Amino acid sequence: MFDARDESPTESEIAAVVAQLRDKDIGTFAVVESFARQLPREGPYGWLDTVEKLETRRHGSKPIEDCRLFTFLLGIAVDEQRLARARTAAAAAPPPPTGLVEKVKRDHPEEYIRKMMGAPGFELETFLAVYVHDEAERDRLRGIARAAG
Repeated sequence: MFDARDESPTESEIAAVVAQLRDKDIGTFAVVESFARQLPREGPYGWLDTVEKLETRRHGSKPIEDCRLFTFLLGIAVDEQRLARARTAAAAAPPPPTGLVEKVKRDHPEEYIRKMMGAPGFELETFLAVYVHDEAERDRLRGIARAAG
């Protein structure tokens, strides 16, 4: 995962790769550089990994538009880096707080059903499908609902 401590590719490294692209134009360096600056130099989905993928595909049997392919591969690498950062952030984030009602629904479904039976908008089967995963427990709670209703 790329952060401020990781080294991104140098301008000369970027220029060297762009110079080898057969179908480059005047704006190619700017496009490639904007992607490259978002990537670490090394590692999975890093600059060197992406350049290696380009070289592997370039030596295939069919002629390719290498500039288009390289910008596509760089875009994938940037997306993968963002995804990795998002996953790390999500794993580090504390679970969202749950309120008292959610706690009662999860931990004391029979109490919740008794209080909600007959309330406008309460649907027993929807509640059971979301909060109760054991079929035997669902049947038991249906019995409580019939007695309460």
